[in-house]
Amino acid sequence: MMASSGFIKNGLNIMKWSFEKMQKVTLGKTGIVVPKNGFGALPIQRVSKEEAIKLLRKAFDNGMNYFDTARFYTDSEEKLGAAFHGMRDRIII
Repeated sequence: MMASSGFIKNGLNIMKWSFEKMQKVTLGKTGIVVPKNGFGALPIQRVSKEEAIKLLRKAFDNGMNYFDTARFYTDSEEKLGAAFHGMRDRIII
């Protein structure tokens, strides 16, 4: 569920989420359970690496562990790697 208030940072509209209350789903027959809403990494290509790392870590620290990216998202894969270095076993990409 999305909280009613949001904030603006670096031109991106970033909504505060209530991750603890977010519905979860199982990915097919894998047994991997993730939040029903993942973090789409397309917008992080528009911010600096440092800002992207802060944003990604804040999402993770608040319960998000499911991140969507693609080669087409320019440098988002690199930014995800920098944000979660040494933590690969704790996130789903």
